[in-house]
Amino acid sequence: MDKITIIVPCYNEAEVIPHFYEAVTAATAAVEDCDFSYLFIDDGSRDGTLDAIRTLADAHDNVRYLSFTRNFGKEPAMMAGLDFCGRRRRAHHGRGSAASARPHPDDGCGVARGLRRCLRQAHGSEG
Repeated sequence: MDKITIIVPCYNEAEVIPHFYEAVTAATAAVEDCDFSYLFIDDGSRDGTLDAIRTLADAHDNVRYLSFTRNFGKEPAMMAGLDFCGRRRRAHHGRGSAASARPHPDDGCGVARGLRRCLRQAHGSEG
């Protein structure tokens, strides 16, 4: 089964977090042979976004999060998410410790290819 992590950078999004999760979970429910998880990155929000993410993570095993102490911007949040996912993948496959792993150049591309393949399967297209 393919494992896909959806990385979600957030800045002052407290009210939409649960709605986003419900909508994306419903959209991915029809995808067979893919296990979806979510990595929310709170980019220094000041409106309760982190609390909303924590509530979601407490209720769902497929939700994890990172939190920044201040707003760094969308790109650093995405890179932190890719780095986190890459470290977890390498640690799981025995390619080094999570503490010392560095992002592999293919990590982002592999995620995109896997997501496209799973979505094509869900819509009945050959891939």
